[in-house]
Amino acid sequence: MEIVRDLGLVARNSAPALQAICRRALRDFKVSTVLITLVEENEVVELAMAGRDLPMLPRQQAFCSHVIVEDSALVVADLRSDARFARNILVCGHGLRSIAAAPIRHNGQHAIGAFCLLDTVPREFTRREVSYLQRLAERAATEIWFCDAVNRPNLVLID
Repeated sequence: MEIVRDLGLVARNSAPALQAICRRALRDFKVSTVLITLVEENEVVELAMAGRDLPMLPRQQAFCSHVIVEDSALVVADLRSDARFARNILVCGHGLRSIAAAPIRHNGQHAIGAFCLLDTVPREFTRREVSYLQRLAERAATEIWFCDAVNRPNLVLID
């Protein structure tokens, strides 16, 4: 989690580029909310969001934690039918019904966050949509890395 801590403050300054990616995903997927997050030791940090505003939850309750732990895309067509999420406050109190999320990786390796598509209706996501979501997560990772490099000029990028 030291990587996330190091990137956390820097990445928050990359909001305009990440916001643009979120707006594009909102338009392309026609979901209610798009989030880009970093998952820290005890919390999830929102880097960018488009659509319906949702509260950020502690790491133990966040969907993004599952993406980090499983280190793969998370796709749930109906959150109320999934025992892991049926009693989650975002499902019970905010009406979320479906999610597709892809890991955001540091240097293409360690999952440090998630690119999340959330909707208020049950929804199947096709393989093609999940593949596109994964490409957007890679683009978000690139923006985070770029912002980190720009904001830390003494960082050695090439040996």
